[in-house]
Amino acid sequence: MAKRWWILFSAFMVLWCAPAVAATIVVTTLADEQNLNSRCSLREAIINANLDTQSGSPDCQAGSGADIIVFSDDLTGTLTLGSPLPDIDQNLTIKGRTDWSIEISGNYLVGIFEISQGGPTVNLQYLVIAKGSTPHGGGVRANSGVVLNIDRCRFTENFARLATYGGAVLNYKGTVNITDSEFLNNWADIGGAIDSDGTLIVKNCTFQGNEARVGSGIFNGGTADIADSKFESNNIVPPF
Repeated sequence: MAKRWWILFSAFMVLWCAPAVAATIVVTTLADEQNLNSRCSLREAIINANLDTQSGSPDCQAGSGADIIVFSDDLTGTLTLGSPLPDIDQNLTIKGRTDWSIEISGNYLVGIFEISQGGPTVNLQYLVIAKGSTPHGGGVRANSGVVLNIDRCRFTENFARLATYGGAVLNYKGTVNITDSEFLNNWADIGGAIDSDGTLIVKNCTFQGNEARVGSGIFNGGTADIADSKFESNNIVPPF
């Protein structure tokens, strides 16, 4: 009897201690929506991933651990946001397409991604992030303690409004690793493409046509390692 009890207790402990298995959440519409209509939007997917539930919408799979968001094979085109996406506060990967056929646009009105402080690791892969507009970090803002990995993304025409920082990416005391990506025609007051006050690693990237009053390509106020990257036709301009 004691042996049987021990086996049951051990099995319970294994199940209780096992880490959550990551979910793959498939976005099936480029509409920016949160409702019930048998289509999973990016907004709904992020909420589900943040909360490990289906509270964003039952149209998307529930999150579970360090989730992966992908886009269904039949989707190509531009997802235009009507409001900023929910802040990301859990470990998460968002994958677009290797041919850059998925664009997320702020339509020059809203920012696109913000990652909450406190330590989530977020991976952005194969996305076009365009026309985001916020006071700081028009395309992506990574807050304190965040690890942000950007791989093979294109940032174009993002801007930080007024006397602000990081047209495409603002790294506010986090760690940002960027590889094989493009920064085209982004602008801000400081850091036309990137403003970094944390740890920044940039490898094999292109910076072209970005503008700022200070640091048209990159403004670094922290630690930076930049290698094998091209800077071309970035311009210092008067204050906006």
